[in-house]
Amino acid sequence: MAKKVSSKKVSGDLIVRRVKTIAKDSAKVFIGKRHHAHKRMKVREVTRQQVIRILNSNFKVFEQPYQNTSGEWQLTIDGRDLDEKDIGSNIRIGLLIRESNEGEFLVVVTVIRVSQRRSNR
Repeated sequence: MAKKVSSKKVSGDLIVRRVKTIAKDSAKVFIGKRHHAHKRMKVREVTRQQVIRILNSNFKVFEQPYQNTSGEWQLTIDGRDLDEKDIGSNIRIGLLIRESNEGEFLVVVTVIRVSQRRSNR
């Protein structure tokens, strides 16, 4: 059932705080195995752990939050993650906030590795 799109204004900062609050519980971050994001992550060599770390970091908002036609809040963020292979990778994550009977959770829509610098090891 589609939700009614809210006519009230909600600040982007409030949505970002909601994302950070939800992401504290990694079980509330959904990346479906058959969905676009999971396929893109595999191709672009981005792990779930990297996505979780970025969601819990000081990411920057790339695309401002907006309510989609289903009434869910959607936004795109840019974050930087360090792992054993990379000196640093800029990773862009499209996500939305979905509500269910169990509360709010995040759905990762897509993941893009924007830039990557390899280590000199």
